[in-house]
Amino acid sequence: MLKRVMWAAIAVALSLPVTSLLRHSTAAPTLVCWGSNRFDEDGGYVDHKLGPGAADLPYSAVPVPVPVPGGAQVLHVGMSSESTYAVAVDGLTYAWGLNNRRQLGTAADDPVIATPSPVMIVRETELPVPLRGAGDVLRSPGSDQCAKLQDLSLFARYVCWGTDDHGELGLGRAGGTEPLAKPTTVLPSSAANMVHGEDHACVTVTVNERVEIWCYGLGSVVGNGSIDPAMNQFQAAPIVWDPSNFRSAREP
Repeated sequence: MLKRVMWAAIAVALSLPVTSLLRHSTAAPTLVCWGSNRFDEDGGYVDHKLGPGAADLPYSAVPVPVPVPGGAQVLHVGMSSESTYAVAVDGLTYAWGLNNRRQLGTAADDPVIATPSPVMIVRETELPVPLRGAGDVLRSPGSDQCAKLQDLSLFARYVCWGTDDHGELGLGRAGGTEPLAKPTTVLPSSAANMVHGEDHACVTVTVNERVEIWCYGLGSVVGNGSIDPAMNQFQAAPIVWDPSNFRSAREP
């Protein structure tokens, strides 16, 4: 319970309106964070999700400026369970915080990263390069993360990275951890409005002018009718529902 309360403090901080969170000046940091700065598992330690300005403080009750390399203005912020992300005006996506499973996507092996570092992307046999062109980064309750792209130049609407225990990254497999961002392969180009749970993800998909909800990941939570918690659904598919379960509450 304590971890959830402290995690929620960061979620509130990063969910405030942009005018409250971002200062529109290139002369000073344009992002501030506050709340917990500590990971409470494995004995507990500072994981620096508040950035370098919080130093070794376990928490901060006041906003702490987070400078992005080069002083780039921050346009959008996102988060996962113990990590923070920012999309900057220079086109790059930055990450910092807990990296004990190499989930930040920066290609670094350090278990904790205090300074905002570029998220890297790799495609097939290409060498890793900084991720560019993200419009926004999601808010994920797990150690996985995805970013929505502004165009389809990578032949995908989203790129994802981090833990992939049940296929929740949309790569068509369960691979443990993807330390670099990769384009999703199980989603059509019309996919939008992605939301992430800890073990699954869902998107809206337009099919013949009808909007459907498609999910993938842990089989017991993707709405495909399975009750086997060990069954994974690697391909995105429409949720299965029974109209009889949606009777009006007024009916006897």
